[in-house]
Amino acid sequence: MKKFGYFIILIYMTFLFSCEKENSRPYMTIAPENLLIESYNDEKLVFYINVYSDVVLQKLIISSRLEGEQETILLDSSLIVKNFNYEWVYNTPADIDDDIFIYFNAINGAGEQTKLGRRIVLTGKKLQETTGLKMYSYNAGGSSAFNLATLQPESLSADSTLRDIQELQNDPLDQHLSNKLFSPSGCTFVKFNDFDYGNASSVKVKSAYAAGIPLTEVSNIHVNDIYIIKINKSSPQEIYAVLKITGLFDNDGTENDFYEFSVKK
Repeated sequence: MKKFGYFIILIYMTFLFSCEKENSRPYMTIAPENLLIESYNDEKLVFYINVYSDVVLQKLIISSRLEGEQETILLDSSLIVKNFNYEWVYNTPADIDDDIFIYFNAINGAGEQTKLGRRIVLTGKKLQETTGLKMYSYNAGGSSAFNLATLQPESLSADSTLRDIQELQNDPLDQHLSNKLFSPSGCTFVKFNDFDYGNASSVKVKSAYAAGIPLTEVSNIHVNDIYIIKINKSSPQEIYAVLKITGLFDNDGTENDFYEFSVKK
């Protein structure tokens, strides 16, 4: 009976030791808390790291890894505290399409460690917006075409390769906007009003274009319509722009009839 009592005490002590050992692991939180983080390429991400430990901490190691590759150490910091807060800035690569895995590893003097990770999904280059752009109607004359490459208006007499968008108007006497566009330079349009214009990126734009049916001309244009445009230029890589209609001004006569829009590219 006495041996049985010793056996129970041994099991209890083993349990306590195991709990103590488990509790000696550092406790770590990372913000943002999302395990999956969407980010532009060449973008700054800020992580807020909080670590608490009953045993003095020795190291904080931050590493990164691409799918199928070895981890690369980004930060190897020595510590002599039990608790600390740290703000770490990570700049996403400019020219990588693969997802990136980031690992945060806190190690204390007892050899216990806690390792947390985040997966960064890169969505390409962040597109820059230019607002307040204007193109006059065909019958208004003057700057009645627009160059998406330079984001500058063009006259109807300019070379067709410079006129990426222009009003499609078949009646020279019509005094109203036709609400139709085409591209003398050969650009193609995909209407995509559900496109996430606010978070437009090079990858998202290309995917949106591929999901639609390219058209050589568009009609029945309304304010807030969004068009993904593939620009037909001599370039080693495909060029896309996002055009959002912000105003349709159909005044008396033709002189002041124009389309107002924003472009992200």
